[in-house]
Amino acid sequence: MPKHEFVLEDRSVADSSSFLWDSIGGINREGLTEDDYVSFDDEFITYINDSLNWIPTWNPSTKEVGHGLNNYGVTIIDDCNLSSFKRIIQAWTDMFGFASERIVLTGSYYTTGESEQYGKYERLEYNKSDLLKKLIKLIELTDRATDEDKCILHLGI
Repeated sequence: MPKHEFVLEDRSVADSSSFLWDSIGGINREGLTEDDYVSFDDEFITYINDSLNWIPTWNPSTKEVGHGLNNYGVTIIDDCNLSSFKRIIQAWTDMFGFASERIVLTGSYYTTGESEQYGKYERLEYNKSDLLKKLIKLIELTDRATDEDKCILHLGI
């Protein structure tokens, strides 16, 4: 399952060239600890993506300001945009706090079989406490980025 990584990073070196992925999709880089990043499934990011598109971001590949995450590349969230990003993630965290222990979400629609007439929606299932821990960790990374004058580097799928 493809992953999106959110990494606390110095602004001056915010790119993906120093990262490596192991055979099971884990992210590695010299000096990177588990306290410095959090991963989310692509399907979850797709689920919340409309709200993430409200955030101004920087695409270092195109050297352009945009909105939301670069799904297949690198995105930088920094400066005053960290506050907006944090508030959106906090809103999702608060909302999922009301869910049952097994969170079931409706994912993307896909067709089945030979006919495009017939299809169904993906069923996304998450353990509430695991999902909340990841969202809270992303909020904490955002707070650290603000306090330490760093940025959040998003590494798409």
